[in-house]
Amino acid sequence: MVFGVACSMAGDGLFNSQPWGDGITAFDSRQELFSVVPPVDLITLVVDRPVLIEHAWVTEHVDLEHWLSTGPILVNDTDLARRVSGHLHAVRAACKEGGIRVEGEGAQTGLAEDVLEFLCPLVAHRLRRPLAARRELAHVELVRRARDYARERADEPPRIVDLCRELRVSRRWLQWSFNEVMGIGPCAYLQLMRLNGARRMLLRATPDMRVGDAIEAYGFWHMSRFSRDYRCHFGELPSQTLRRAQARR
Repeated sequence: MVFGVACSMAGDGLFNSQPWGDGITAFDSRQELFSVVPPVDLITLVVDRPVLIEHAWVTEHVDLEHWLSTGPILVNDTDLARRVSGHLHAVRAACKEGGIRVEGEGAQTGLAEDVLEFLCPLVAHRLRRPLAARRELAHVELVRRARDYARERADEPPRIVDLCRELRVSRRWLQWSFNEVMGIGPCAYLQLMRLNGARRMLLRATPDMRVGDAIEAYGFWHMSRFSRDYRCHFGELPSQTLRRAQARR
């Protein structure tokens, strides 16, 4: 599956005879496509099709398989294109600066989930809902079950898509429920769980352990962002925690 994020298009474009301007297009690369593209800043993002279809259905209850089977999706929205391109440029900049750790499976999964969790809601909420609507849980009950599920997996905290799949609710309802009950969103809650997990691991450090081991174990991929968030919550850098724990040993 391919996403195209277009910004600053010089004139009007066409994509399978549909008007195309600044915004986002999503299409199945197996289909034959025709486009007329004037000069434009274009970012192309290729996503594994089954992964994208499942993520959109589990978290947004949107059947992208159905919509993409009829042709490309076009969302002509300049503000949306700027937000998405800004996020993707930030990832690219981190790659060039060496600030991304993607050697391990955990970090790769974390990076992929972060991109999908940013991209899917922005596109999916502009699409029509499927006919088979699901009944959502009450706020308090949903948060209780979500927290129980996450706590049982404290050493490998779940992500938003895992909570949506387990509780059979949309990302939007999950967000609303956490904000109503806890005053923070589910992303912030799960992020704090992962930071606490990394800190526990650093505090139990062996002599040959590195900070990168904790980053990988808890699915972080942006090293400088991890260090910044860690210091914000715990008042010290992860390297300081590690050195103190190793000195005690």
